[in-house]
Amino acid sequence: MLRWQWPWAILIAALASAICILIIAWVSKRRNSRQDQVTVYNIEDDLHTEHAQAALKFWRIANRVAVGMLMIALVLACVLVGRPAHVDAQDERSSNRDIVLCLDVSGSTLPYDHQVITTYLDLLQHFKGERIGLSIFNSSSRTVFPLTDDYSMVTEQLTKANELLKGVQTQDDIDK
Repeated sequence: MLRWQWPWAILIAALASAICILIIAWVSKRRNSRQDQVTVYNIEDDLHTEHAQAALKFWRIANRVAVGMLMIALVLACVLVGRPAHVDAQDERSSNRDIVLCLDVSGSTLPYDHQVITTYLDLLQHFKGERIGLSIFNSSSRTVFPLTDDYSMVTEQLTKANELLKGVQTQDDIDK
């Protein structure tokens, strides 16, 4: 789906371009009308040779091509000033995520484990289809629950771990 960030800018750029073209045309017409009143040396009288005619013809064609290219560039600039953007409107689904919480239960991290579990309990309320697992480790590792989308069981296990870690501050507390 094509969407314009600044659609009004296209109109402004087109109007500004039209005004500039009109001013250039008016100045050119004024200059031509002044030349009609004054006798001016005309170089075309001296350009009757074959080489001069070919060079003049090439010059006129090159000028017309340049003006055409400038007009194309002007139209493109007017369109691009509106900042066209393609918006991909796909349905983002977050149910393809697997989250494994690996919780360090060594003495140095015990004061923070309670905060981590509390945060995960808050995040769990917003999950829809994600799978979550919990593994704890110190000198060895233990899987508390594997990857699952059974949020009631996960909430129960995290709440239980949260209550166990509330009063834990040292390694001796965790060993009990």
